[in-house]
Amino acid sequence: MKSTSEVLNVLPQLRQLGFDDHEAIAAVQSAANAGGSRQTGKRTYELSSGEDVIAKVRFNDRLVLSSIAMPVHVWKACQPRIEAGAKLEQTRIARSVLFSYRAPSGFARIPGWLQLLPVACPLEDRTAFGALTSSVTASVPRPFAIEVVYRYSDLPFLEGYRRLRAVQEAKWLLSAFIDVPVFGINSPYSWAFWKGSYQLVQCGMATGLEDTSEVEFSDVQTLSELIAVANSQYFSELGVATQEFRVPDLNVLHAKYMALSRKNRMCFLRSCASLAAASDPTLGASQRVVALVSAIEPLLGKAERCGTCGGMLGITRQFRKFLDEYVQPPSAVRDLYEGVYAARSKLVHGGWNFDVDEAFLGLRPQADVVPLVAWGAAKRGVVSWLLSQ
Repeated sequence: MKSTSEVLNVLPQLRQLGFDDHEAIAAVQSAANAGGSRQTGKRTYELSSGEDVIAKVRFNDRLVLSSIAMPVHVWKACQPRIEAGAKLEQTRIARSVLFSYRAPSGFARIPGWLQLLPVACPLEDRTAFGALTSSVTASVPRPFAIEVVYRYSDLPFLEGYRRLRAVQEAKWLLSAFIDVPVFGINSPYSWAFWKGSYQLVQCGMATGLEDTSEVEFSDVQTLSELIAVANSQYFSELGVATQEFRVPDLNVLHAKYMALSRKNRMCFLRSCASLAAASDPTLGASQRVVALVSAIEPLLGKAERCGTCGGMLGITRQFRKFLDEYVQPPSAVRDLYEGVYAARSKLVHGGWNFDVDEAFLGLRPQADVVPLVAWGAAKRGVVSWLLSQ
């Protein structure tokens, strides 16, 4: 990039082609074969192809993409490929495995978005406890498969991003929509005792659907369809009424999500991602409870101005207002939420930790009850917020 006259901010054109900001960067990388990237300053990055810098990417103080500056000759070479990629109207199916504490007995389908079904490969139980039998109903992760529709691209970086993002968003949304924890395996390896010795094993599993069509959902003719439970009943019970894998009216919930403005959709996704973190069984109680508070924060209203003094009222008031309007938790959970919220600075900066500093008299007397109820309260609040929009 020799001079500013030879450089063009192509972000407006990329947005006009229909790319969101993440896709815009991936499209440029793909068209220019720019596999390299490095941070060159505060919120500033360079994309490179070999030794050549092909774009400078900048984010503003609010972490919003503000420019993708490219040499004019590079943009002219990339533009036809990017424009052709933007016109490609094809979809594909991405598949993955998630885990919960119950296994679905049938399938659930949301046309144009997702199909949920049992894993299509046999499971072998090496727990010695018969954990995969119906006699164990809690604490044992059960796999299930998801198939997610995403928009295909012949731009390789963009294709990879869309595929991964589709699965990621599905996991986040299902973490909010399903009434028992939904999570993935985050650790690629684990130690296991097998055949008389400890062995390092690779975590994760196949869907059993690897050879099925990439352009349509797999055939579920041999499976029964899961009957949706009315949302009002589903989110008031939150898994306590049955030991079966249940589904709410996912069509309604997904339609509500898609109808949100882009800003509100991102806020809701942040909440769902925090709920997914709170559902991770590998996290400690402190981390899970903090994640629950983080699930509520993106949905809080703007700070209000005091009618008496004219000053801005704190975010804590908005937090309590959200609890009253959408969560309505029992008093023990409210006290826990407000205690964690008030102490969040110490928690996030390492000045205090439940497990270390209050290991005996803190959460322990209620450790199995209050965090679980808090998790249910946060989930109910996030979904109540969505349904109210």
